[in-house]
Amino acid sequence: MAVGRPAVAAAVPAPSTDPATAEGSVGTMAQGGFDRDHWWFKISRVELVTIGAGAACSAVFRGPVGAFVCPPLVAALNWAIGQFPVANGFWGEVYTNGRVRVGTY
Repeated sequence: MAVGRPAVAAAVPAPSTDPATAEGSVGTMAQGGFDRDHWWFKISRVELVTIGAGAACSAVFRGPVGAFVCPPLVAALNWAIGQFPVANGFWGEVYTNGRVRVGTY
């Protein structure tokens, strides 16, 4: 583990961006990770509509991290696609203190 990173960063699996290693064809374009004090997630509108936020989030964040990060992230992303249906993609962040942020690109 790198010096200066919180211990919790070691528990976060690497995001799955290789179609050969993703769970089926789920989450192959979505990206996510941990950055200092929050987990982040980025997904295209096409993938969000096609497979859904829950399946993509579970493919990127597995195990206990996914159980913590995905429920609020999925709720925020589902809200965002309803509010901004023509956005090219969406991003979301879940902070260690429970705060959730979401936006579009």
